[in-house]
Amino acid sequence: MCIHLLIRQLLYNTYTNFGGVSTKGQLRECREEEKEEKPVRAGAMVVNILSLSDEILLEIISYLRPIPPPLNASIKTGLPFFLWTRIIEQADWIASERSFTLNALASTCRRFYNVTLGTLYRHIPLFSLSTSTDLFLKSLQQYNHLSTYIRSVSIYAAEDPHVSRGMLDVFWLPNIHTICLHGWDRDDFYNRHYDYKDRLGTSTVQVLRLVACTPDDDGLSYVLRYPKALKEFWYDSSTFGSVSQAVTNQADSLEKIVYTTIECSPVQIWDGLINFPECTKLKSLSISHILLYTQLAYSPISVWENFPMSLEELEVHYDGPELNDFVVPGARESRWLFELLGMIAREKNENPKGELAPKLERIRLATTTQSPFAPYIEGTTRETIPNFDEKRGVGHPDYQWRPPAKLMRDFIKAGVSFSIYIDPEARYRYIVEGGKGFKDVWEDKWRPSADRFPDLSQLV
Repeated sequence: MCIHLLIRQLLYNTYTNFGGVSTKGQLRECREEEKEEKPVRAGAMVVNILSLSDEILLEIISYLRPIPPPLNASIKTGLPFFLWTRIIEQADWIASERSFTLNALASTCRRFYNVTLGTLYRHIPLFSLSTSTDLFLKSLQQYNHLSTYIRSVSIYAAEDPHVSRGMLDVFWLPNIHTICLHGWDRDDFYNRHYDYKDRLGTSTVQVLRLVACTPDDDGLSYVLRYPKALKEFWYDSSTFGSVSQAVTNQADSLEKIVYTTIECSPVQIWDGLINFPECTKLKSLSISHILLYTQLAYSPISVWENFPMSLEELEVHYDGPELNDFVVPGARESRWLFELLGMIAREKNENPKGELAPKLERIRLATTTQSPFAPYIEGTTRETIPNFDEKRGVGHPDYQWRPPAKLMRDFIKAGVSFSIYIDPEARYRYIVEGGKGFKDVWEDKWRPSADRFPDLSQLV
């Protein structure tokens, strides 16, 4: 559909919502096909779009706005956290297409330009061409007032690392909220730290996402010192180094951490990755199993002692069918989980205030590979589980798979809600009495295959 027909359709929908036009039509009816338009009926009122108020125009334009990727908890993506890099990339392409459309509209006349300016610059996706990135920087220098509209940027590493390093200036845009850097290596972060040493802790950024980035320890540490009060940190990398130490730069404000890996091996992960007891406001941790397991294999208890007492939810992604016995009692991969639940249960009886994860409300464990083990790890007998309520659990309606009875019993005894996803048939989630589950219950519909990846244009 070309731009004028799209705007007319949006005008029809929006003006109807505002109560200005009845659904029976005082405007022309628009169809998806350009060549099939109905003639204007006798007595119909034709409205010039420029005669509408700014309020209505902004409502229309909102359908075209290039908003940031929908990864906040208030929007249900229907996808697991370990696909967040794909969500961002697809959403950026959608945002880029909408930007072109919105820019064409803004170029038609001064009225549209003035009305659309804030929407057009709210989210800026910049792909890897150095020319486009350099043009963006020059535009901000020449028209400084545009920087006030920018709330989020998504920046793919430029062909020229000097251009990428110049993009670090976006941390100090006056109203910046979210920054996502894609494919940056140590050269992209290199040697700009001293330019900002007097501005550390002054950026307004609240959400920082690093996708397929490999900064050195100094680069990561400095980037995490730029924000004044960072609330979310998403990190996707093949090297983690002293990431835990870098995170402590935002210990007083971080509420959510997401760690995912790119072909990462335990050798590449240093001790101390899960060590942030000083992050006293951290509520949510989502992490790949290999990052958690390298420490849990040695000392399950010490890891939990390094978690902040404020943690409310934990998600772990197991990537590999050989790991699907993570719910089997006595298995090496499940030891940490059973020990944790046992300690929480004991603390609730002996020390109600708790010293180990006293605020933990829910745990989700998931794998992305079809599992040959699923039929064998089901509790073969429906044992009696104290305080178990059938109505609080949700699984596959036909297969009726459940985790082993001991695991369910330990979760319920500890007062922790849980969700286990092994494959589309072997899945089960349960909310304990007085507890809370996850907001986005993607496991009810998602299938680990490319053809089921949803159209994010419906979410953004």
